Amino acid sequence: MAFLLVLAVTAALVPSVCLSAFAAAWTGGTTVPTMNAQGYYLIDTPEKLAWFSERVNSGYNSINAKQTADLDLGGLSFTPIGTAAYPFLGVYDGGGCTVAKLKVTGDAENRGLFGVIGTTKTTETITDEWGDTYTEST
Repeated sequence: MAFLLVLAVTAALVPSVCLSAFAAAWTGGTTVPTMNAQGYYLIDTPEKLAWFSERVNSGYNSINAKQTADLDLGGLSFTPIGTAAYPFLGVYDGGGCTVAKLKVTGDAENRGLFGVIGTTKTTETITDEWGDTYTEST
């Protein structure tokens, strides 16, 4: 039993590695993601990421997501997650995955995958296409 506990604790300390390679590039649409038993929306396509951004920005800003695949946003204009009116207050676990070809237009102060992040939760491990890793903690 002690071995299983040590194994579980050790597994929790190992950094996440993305388990799925890039799917097709984003074409601009949205798709509703499924939710796992822990209440996280599973983000494995650019369409699901776009849906998540729209959902947060429409007032459901305490929802959580887990990215499970590398995403190619195809250089299309992406609306950042979180606004001044609805800052992102949930958890986004990047799962060690990459978001590539992100293009953001609009407010120069709130540009990136995340526009405005609130102060109550954590945004974990997101890697861009150049290999830079970002972790936002609150």
